[in-house]
Amino acid sequence: MHRPLKVQFYTKFIKPEGAHDTAFLEILKDYYLNNSLHVDIRKGHGKDQSAIVQEAIDRIGDYDRRIVVMDQDKSQAEMAKADDLASKNHIAIIRNYPCVEGVLVKILEPNKSINGMSSHELKVYFEKNYIPRTKRTNKDIYKSKFPKALLDEARKRVPELNNLIELFEEK
Repeated sequence: MHRPLKVQFYTKFIKPEGAHDTAFLEILKDYYLNNSLHVDIRKGHGKDQSAIVQEAIDRIGDYDRRIVVMDQDKSQAEMAKADDLASKNHIAIIRNYPCVEGVLVKILEPNKSINGMSSHELKVYFEKNYIPRTKRTNKDIYKSKFPKALLDEARKRVPELNNLIELFEEK
């Protein structure tokens, strides 16, 4: 009698900075997840960056890889502290420049220059023009604004998006 082969999954734990980042990552997971991967996404609680890295460290589970996804809109000292903690604990950090809303605007408006816009201005712009704050955690709304065909095209010109998509495609 033959036993069925046990499928070996490569596991990743992804800790985004907050609920808005989580909703977007969930649609990327739906679109791009490689069948040999198991990806667990758990939102951070929007504290300082070291606290979010610590949440990833403290997460119980035997993951092959742990990744934190954060904005690059904090002080150099705060980001350096988080980088140091992550490095000492084998946690990878992916940063959105300057924030996730900046990446989303770059996807939706390829000709818009966001240089010089603060994270706050980008959040306000995105919520006014695309997804209101009260609906920012609704995955279905993100899917309607960011169809896979748009993301396939945009990943060629938005490096941050490509880095995020690769989380779901490769080990």
